[in-house]
Amino acid sequence: MYLVEIDYLNDVERKKVDYVVSKYKDLLDIRKPRGMVLIVDAPEDDLRRFLEEVYTRIDPERVKVYAITPSVKASPEPRRITLALRTSAPPEAARLAISGILSRIGGVLLSERGNTLKYSIKRRGVNMEVNVLNLNRDIIFDIMGYGEAFDKIVSKLIFELNNFKLGEVRPSEWH
Repeated sequence: MYLVEIDYLNDVERKKVDYVVSKYKDLLDIRKPRGMVLIVDAPEDDLRRFLEEVYTRIDPERVKVYAITPSVKASPEPRRITLALRTSAPPEAARLAISGILSRIGGVLLSERGNTLKYSIKRRGVNMEVNVLNLNRDIIFDIMGYGEAFDKIVSKLIFELNNFKLGEVRPSEWH
């Protein structure tokens, strides 16, 4: 049995997680606890004192206490691929084309530092980060993410880059 804590930022994220929970609810025997769920990080004696006081206010049979470890290695490793693009286009033209292509497939520019652009792609079935390193004629795409649509989005990116005729795209090994 596992306690999974998901810290969503807003109602949209909560609904996305609710969808995944409902999808896996029967397969994984997922239950959303009613009432109050607390993570108590305290010595056992302090926990006993706390529970004793709780039991004075509520029936002890309605309180369940589980011992948990803070982190379980059940988290999947992100998928990763590196693409290399050799281009003859001027650096600024290549940058604009790449920005347009990533935008078309759902990429949002998160940051720009020197010759590195960092994009996020969050769509149904995928959560990816794309780092684009522009070394004048060589452009490196470091792509990392999760989800069943990962391969589809990477293939679409390769297709779009090849269609734009910026140069030859060479994928490395899929990780």
